[in-house]
Amino acid sequence: MARSLPRRPSFSSLQKQAKKLLRLFRQNDAEAASRVRQHHPRPDAFSALRDAQLVIAREYGSRNWSALRQDVDDALIKIMNRSALGFVECACLAYDGKDDHRKVRKATHILEQMPGLASHSIYSAAAAADVVQVRRLLKERPGAAVEPGGPRGWVPLLYLTYSRVPERLPERDAVEVTRLLLGAGADPDSAVILEGPCRFTAITGAIGEGENGLLRQPPHTRARELVELLLDRGANPNDFQGLYNSQFSPGNEWVELLLERGLTTEDRADWTDSGMRTLDYVLGQAVTAGQETRVALLLRHGANAQGVNTYNTVRISTTRCSRAIYRLPRSSSSTGRSRPSSPRTLIASERHVWVDRPRPRAACWRSGRSSSTRRVSSLTAQPMGRS
Repeated sequence: MARSLPRRPSFSSLQKQAKKLLRLFRQNDAEAASRVRQHHPRPDAFSALRDAQLVIAREYGSRNWSALRQDVDDALIKIMNRSALGFVECACLAYDGKDDHRKVRKATHILEQMPGLASHSIYSAAAAADVVQVRRLLKERPGAAVEPGGPRGWVPLLYLTYSRVPERLPERDAVEVTRLLLGAGADPDSAVILEGPCRFTAITGAIGEGENGLLRQPPHTRARELVELLLDRGANPNDFQGLYNSQFSPGNEWVELLLERGLTTEDRADWTDSGMRTLDYVLGQAVTAGQETRVALLLRHGANAQGVNTYNTVRISTTRCSRAIYRLPRSSSSTGRSRPSSPRTLIASERHVWVDRPRPRAACWRSGRSSSTRRVSSLTAQPMGRS
């Protein structure tokens, strides 16, 4: 019965086995002589290394030494294919509820154990941010930059921005690989539909975060550079999913950057047909979460304090925005003067365009304990159902 190749066969190990068999045969070892008689077509002519190699090959079920070498190569390719798929799956955020920093550690370990893995495909090379391999693969086939594939059917740019495997500059450089892919024709607005209607772009991947928290869905270590590069190359600043995912953190980095790069009050959520405006949604959630500086920032850029967050049908309300601004340190307000005493005037001071709406009850403003205020608060809903 033929022997099976080990799980990770090594041709050098087989060569050592052949040399050992020849040595034992020359030492008149009985077991070695038995193996020769069983597998060599002319046992009496057994005398050289090539004879020992033939015996080893036939013990593993191969016709000859060359066939055994091919069998080993085929086995290694299968291992590489499985490992490459496993590496990419573990390396990249999926927003499927299973993202975990332990998966990234596993991907990093796989890459350390099999450094040639990045050469397997443009997708594994992008996930590894391997500059040399991406450059080589694009030189061989420039169209690879725009071809979907790999375990998730994504284009290479998405594997890169969703990967969380640590870089090792200058060999593994996510920003340089992004430049290479964009230079070869990759779309800076590359996106995939996840979680039903949700559009996850390359920018979304770099920003990371989400409902599962920073530990499980961290931003890319060079997120700012990647997002700025994508915007420079024409990516749409209305990245609603990126703003959704980052709303759970207190900082305003992404809101500020996207506003600077062209996000406007006319932009709408790209995952719903409700007509919900992006800035009004972000404002509604910021008011709900008590994120005072974000409320003031959004009002200054035209978000509607009298709008409705159609995501959860809660009216934003002037009073609630005003309270958020009043909790700010004086230096955070857009004006250096004393704050106005009425909510309408205060909101107008934070926003250059004011839409005239009915004034909320004075009692709501003075005490914060009226039935109207409590009723608005009771309607507040937390974000739900999105990763």
